Amino acid sequence: MSDRWLYTDRASIDSTRHLTVTMNIEPGDGYTVEEAAGKIVQIVTLGSSRHFPFEDPETRRKAAGKILSVPDRTDSGRIELAYPLDLGGVQEGLSYIMTLLSYPAEYNYTDSYLVEKVSLPTKLRKNLPGPNYGNDGLRAVLGVEGRPVLGLLTKPRLGVDLSVLCENCREALIGGADFVVDDELIIDPATSLQFENRIEEMVRVRDEAAAEAGEQKAYFANISADVDAAIEYAVLAEEAGVDGVVMNAFAMGFPALRKLVESEAFDLPIITTNVGVGILTRFGDPRNPAGTTGISEQVIAKLSRYAGADGVHIGIAEGEWYEVEASSRRAVPLDAQIGSIAPSTPVVAGGLSVENVWRNIKILGSDMIMEAGRGILGYPAGGPREGAEALRVLLERLSSEMTQQEAEQIIAETADDLPHIKKAFDHYGAEMG
Repeated sequence: MSDRWLYTDRASIDSTRHLTVTMNIEPGDGYTVEEAAGKIVQIVTLGSSRHFPFEDPETRRKAAGKILSVPDRTDSGRIELAYPLDLGGVQEGLSYIMTLLSYPAEYNYTDSYLVEKVSLPTKLRKNLPGPNYGNDGLRAVLGVEGRPVLGLLTKPRLGVDLSVLCENCREALIGGADFVVDDELIIDPATSLQFENRIEEMVRVRDEAAAEAGEQKAYFANISADVDAAIEYAVLAEEAGVDGVVMNAFAMGFPALRKLVESEAFDLPIITTNVGVGILTRFGDPRNPAGTTGISEQVIAKLSRYAGADGVHIGIAEGEWYEVEASSRRAVPLDAQIGSIAPSTPVVAGGLSVENVWRNIKILGSDMIMEAGRGILGYPAGGPREGAEALRVLLERLSSEMTQQEAEQIIAETADDLPHIKKAFDHYGAEMG
């Protein structure tokens, strides 16, 4: 390859002013992996893979991004590139980062292009202070320590009156759910679930259930709208006594999340659902990303934390999510040490039930939020109270440090204490554990 001037080693890269990106690619027709890498790094940092007559060759070499590594094979593999922060100032923030990451997919240099990891330069990170509450603050609001938090997702979205929904939520909270959270697509419908009606009734339900259960309960309201409207919803929610809010950073944009985090109009923890991100992160076999173009959910989770989300949805193992299983790697960017940025809480959702709760604890540990909808509201061995009770007891008794045999023993003993759990496993056609 003639573009050897593009190569350097990691030690030569100034981490304060370079964005490093790891991607898995298949080169387009007529290119090898290293040729495609050279094209990508030049098109992103210089705007052209060929020099202009008026460019000084030496200045071009100095200004260009750099290739840190390419595989030995020529047909596909993982490459690592470094882009200088000179491309934009720190004020451009995460919207500019997303542009840099996605831009090469527009070109025919690759047949597949999957962004797997990203590391931001320290100068940019200092302008992104991260979550206001973080994992510790979010747990304090929810009043739960030492085990996964159990959340109830309100269902269904249409066809049920608010009074019916509230009664079922009340039963679930008394049974053991720690908090109720609005469905990801319910914001302000023209039904009895209208925003102000809903938050007022849900706060009442929370308080009644807390008094009966004798423990703290919470309610998080969905404010996923255009950012100005979202702030108005958040203010209404705080005034009504709501404990926190959920939004969709993927659809609304990371700058919108940042604006919500920095807003002085309200002070509530924020969880991002990132609903729809599968259009960027979905691929046929998660263990073999070849042939995929997109951005990994690990990167989306990391950027969500940078933008300030206190909790981030990361999928689920053996649920209704499109992937084979939730990867513990997706939770890593949420609690890894990144300067002074507080950790975010991983949120598991997408078909949680007694059938798969142990699998998720084994993969992701206990420091997370687990949200169930049908697994509680459609519990096959009783009502919402029994469904929440079953999950809550299992969350209290299971630990990621257990072996499979130990977990199966705990589940069997729990089924002896609560026979409806065995009925639920029989319904799902699954062995206990």
